[in-house]
Amino acid sequence: MKTLSIGLSLLVLHQATVGGQQLPPVPTPRMNIIALEGEGAINHIRKREPRNIVVQVRDGNRNPISGASVNFTLPVQGPSGEFFNGARTLTMTTDSEGRATARGFRSNSVAGKVEIRVDASRGEETANLVVTQFNMAVAGAKGGSGKWIALIAIVGGAAAGGAFAATRKSGTATSAPAATPISITPGTGTVGAPR
Repeated sequence: MKTLSIGLSLLVLHQATVGGQQLPPVPTPRMNIIALEGEGAINHIRKREPRNIVVQVRDGNRNPISGASVNFTLPVQGPSGEFFNGARTLTMTTDSEGRATARGFRSNSVAGKVEIRVDASRGEETANLVVTQFNMAVAGAKGGSGKWIALIAIVGGAAAGGAFAATRKSGTATSAPAATPISITPGTGTVGAPR
């Protein structure tokens, strides 16, 4: 028993000093935050529907931390929005699963990338994260949106280019083969022969 304890003591002493110099202590794993809901979301700036942002605060061993303070902060200008309380900052406390939810985020009418800063703290431990969303003016599928106009132009241009290429053969003009007409129906996303 004495030999084992002496051997362990020497091993600990050897780990603490190398070449006569004291080594720094091994760092303990740090607190971290992960986004559970809201990362990469697209906010329709015409509808301004409320959206939740959910994060989880964990310790270095990936165990949830309850009772941590979590601050959600929106940009002051540009693409941004407000929380349910009309403010650009919101402070929540994590639940027993380490989760904090910023409820009712509504985008403003400025299109672009929204970076939502999330800061967590408990005691002297801190962690931060940026949740990225996008404010966009998403056009509806009906009523000739810009997406459909662009798609029609691309398909029409490809068909015209194909017909032109078919009429060229070694610099000699020939008759173009009969082209099969195509149709595009907004809202269904199908392309095919007319019915």
